[in-house]
Amino acid sequence: MAETWTSVMTVFAAIVWIVLILGAYIRLALARSRKLVRCPDSGAITFVDIEENAQGTGSTARWPDLKVKNCRLWPERKDCSRGCLVRCRESWGSYGVNWSALRPVNDHSPQR
Repeated sequence: MAETWTSVMTVFAAIVWIVLILGAYIRLALARSRKLVRCPDSGAITFVDIEENAQGTGSTARWPDLKVKNCRLWPERKDCSRGCLVRCRESWGSYGVNWSALRPVNDHSPQR
């Protein structure tokens, strides 16, 4: 009976670890595609969900070809100029908050 219990607990522990690892991977993937930026049109700070467009992006391209999947200011500002993509490109590939993406819109000082 003890051997059966040990086997069940081993399988249970393995399943828990797999779920934790998959959860962490999903969170990191979401953190990479969701950026906190200041909207150049309204000046509000908001989350923007970004998608990398594989078409037309060569390996020598300086900036990835990005598009906005969703913005927390939509649907009111659905037809905006998408100027937030400039700041999203600056921090593409990183995780967490890029503080320079939150600088005021008229501030053109270089990144730190």
